[in-house]
Formats: sequence, C-alpha cells, structure tokens
Amino acid sequence: MPGGRSVQDEYVEWRLVGSGATIMRIELTTELPEYWSLLAAYKPQLLLRLVEEFAGEDNVSPVDVFGREDALSEGISPQQREKAFSNCMLGRGTSPYNDGRRAICCMRQQSNTLAAAAALATLACTPHTILDGVDGRVRAPNCSEATSFFEIGFAQLGRASDPLLLERLGRLAFEGRVVGFASPPGIYMGKIQPGRLIAPDGSELPEESFCFSRGRLGEDGEGRFQRLTFELPDDADFAMADVRDAATGRPLRYGGELADLVPISVFFQATEPDTVIDIPDPVVVEGAATPNCEEFEALYANFERAGS
Repeated sequence: MPGGRSVQDEYVEWRLVGSGATIMRIELTTELPEYWSLLAAYKPQLLLRLVEEFAGEDNVSPVDVFGREDALSEGISPQQREKAFSNCMLGRGTSPYNDGRRAICCMRQQSNTLAAAAALATLACTPHTILDGVDGRVRAPNCSEATSFFEIGFAQLGRASDPLLLERLGRLAFEGRVVGFASPPGIYMGKIQPGRLIAPDGSELPEESFCFSRGRLGEDGEGRFQRLTFELPDDADFAMADVRDAATGRPLRYGGELADLVPISVFFQATEPDTVIDIPDPVVVEGAATPNCEEFEALYANFERAGS
C-alpha cells in the first residue's frame, strides 16, 4: 500500500503492509534522500543491499532502483548514477522499492529534504525581535509571529515542524547564540510514549512490536533512529486491527496515526548567549494575541456552554 507518499510532508514517511484491509505491518522512515543519493553515486552495491534488506528480497534488479541495467558498470559516472537513482526512486519516480508497493527506503516528498530543513533553520536563526504591544517588552517572536517574516507558503502554521523550529531557533538567535546542525545532520525518531498503544485487554504492547533501526541512542539518551517497523510478534493473540490508542480509544487504522505518536527531532548545537550579534530594531506589533484563533475560540465557547 503506497499510502499517499506525495502528501507525507512532516519529515517522516510511511507505508502499510497488509492484505486487503488487514494491516500486518507499518514501516516509517526519516532517512534523507540526499544520503541515499550519495550512496547511489559512490556505493551502489551497498545501496542495492539495503534495498534488498528493506524489501525482504534477493537480487533486486538495478533497473528497478536506477532505471537502467548498466547502472553498476564502470562506464557510468557517479553523477549519472545519482541522477538515474533520483529519477527512479525520488520525487515522482515510479520505483516500487520506494513508493510503498514493495519497500520504503528513504523520504521522497519534496519538502522532506536536508536542503529544506537547512533553509528553514537558516531563516529561523536570523535574529528578529518583537516590541510587545501589551507589556512593552522586547522579546523573541512566537511561532505565529515568526511566520510573518517569511514568504507565504515557506513556513506554515498548520505543520508540526515549521512553527516549532521557527520559535525555538528564533529564541536562540534572539539570545545572540550561533546555531548549527549537530553532526551528523539528520531527521531522527524517538521512542513512542509507553502505554500509548495498547492491546485489547488494555495492557501495553510487547516491546518487540517496535523495531527501531538505522540509528542509535545518543549520549543524552534521546533516540536517533531513522527507521521504525511496527509489527506484532508471531505469538500475539490479537491482530493489528485490535490495537488501540489509549488516549482516544480508537483502533489503529492508518500509518499516519502511528506517525503522529512518534517524536521527530532535529538536533542542533548552540554557543552560549552573547551580545556580539547585531540584533535589528524590534518590529512593533499590536498586542501579543495569536492570530487565526477563531476555531479555538469557538471550541472553548462550546466547552463553556457544556459546563454551565
């Protein structure tokens, strides 16, 4: 089941493995396409072995990964291999080994790239200041205010990633810190909150149901994994359709529901606060209210009426 890869744009992509409407396994990845493109250019044999591992197959044809039979020949330059791989496996490429039909290897949605993350981080780290219209203090912009400094569509309030990055990195820039990606740069998954997904009897799922790979635990104890396979053990006496979200009580039906429960992190390094950076004059705003809150205000009004 390809799973609508073209709209999976929150720095994590997934596929469902099943039969008909029955889910057997969910696979998630945060691997960057840039890394896989470099593998294609300079380590094509290693890349093919990884594809075979993720697909559970032997002897995957170079045609299905590079779009050409001679991709491994000495007469093909690294640049030609990289371009062939990108055309076949990334973006609108039709390879079954990265569109979800037979495997998912790395992210392919055009927003889920290292270049996109770096561009957003660079702009977020440009110092901006707000002169608060309520209490008169000069402060760092919040996420909704920060988006107003960028072109429409570049950073969106409705996404889980953009507002958080803008606010957190903007605060560091406001403090005069120099910020950079921690090495190696990447998009990483952390462990799912214990007890969030439960069995029909309310017990926690077996730990072996969640297989994290393509990464490690950091020295800070935070997960730095780029792949997650969610599959019940063979001796489980219930099916995936019986797994429920403890917070909502609803059964798990889509890959996106699992993706929503997985914390996604980008790690940065920052210097100590300093005053050497030239902070621009503050932008005056009228009040500190967050715009576009009509929906929340209506929900709160309904809550108040229900409680009265």
